[in-house]
Amino acid sequence: MGEFAIIFGSPLIPPDSNPHHPNIKPSKNLYPKKKKKKSLLIPSRSPSLPPPLLLVDSHRHPRSDLRRNYHARLASGLAGLGKLEDFLMVLETALASSGGDASRFVSDLDMGMVWAGVLGVMRNGDLEAVVGFLGRVERLGIPIRSLVDGSAMAALVRECRLLVEGGRLEEFVVLMEILSGKE
Repeated sequence: MGEFAIIFGSPLIPPDSNPHHPNIKPSKNLYPKKKKKKSLLIPSRSPSLPPPLLLVDSHRHPRSDLRRNYHARLASGLAGLGKLEDFLMVLETALASSGGDASRFVSDLDMGMVWAGVLGVMRNGDLEAVVGFLGRVERLGIPIRSLVDGSAMAALVRECRLLVEGGRLEEFVVLMEILSGKE
């Protein structure tokens, strides 16, 4: 019985084989560094895209102007990158939150970026996407002519000339109908 009491009284962990050199395992970091995930919406932070709404100085503008300005800068940046569908989603959101005041929103857009994106998509041969984009903009209550400035018109004329010279007359006619508002 005495042997049995000694066994239960002793520790269950065997002693170190070499007490002078303890077997120390490197400690695991309890707080491993998290890998930074890339956003699926905006692949890289470019100067054309606005900062998040919370980082914008809110003391200079009333909240609705701040929101409209943010949406306009975001939409301009997306259009400049050729993401016309994303531009339209932001446009629809902004118009819904502002009560449909399209003229104020349009005045905040960077038309140079918007038309750079539209013409880029057009140059890539996706005229159907451009026609659909312009048609949806028109249906949202924004006249296409209000979006076109002098430099955009010159670039658009060049692209239309390329369509005609390339024998793509049907596409040219469809584009002209959209631009004239006769969709």
